[in-house]
Amino acid sequence: LISRASSATAGNIRRTGKCALSYLESDRGQLAAISRLGLPGQALGDKQRDMPFTLVPSADPGRAADADAPRVVAEAFQVMECAWDRSYDLDRA
Repeated sequence: LISRASSATAGNIRRTGKCALSYLESDRGQLAAISRLGLPGQALGDKQRDMPFTLVPSADPGRAADADAPRVVAEAFQVMECAWDRSYDLDRA
């Protein structure tokens, strides 16, 4: 996973040690919306309000009960839920 060091994604991974990669069908109509989610400088609340996808808790009961577990995209055809191996320093690279 590659992310700007100052991004909300990088901050959340550092804080929780977890992320969810949601895979969506290729849909030209959704590409612009997906691209906007990665733009720097936009407030997180604005991104969440304008997001055309539905975020839901993990289907894994252990993760669903974890307040720090990221939500997954309901429209995704596949989701990879990941945990950071903290023996690797994210800031090293």
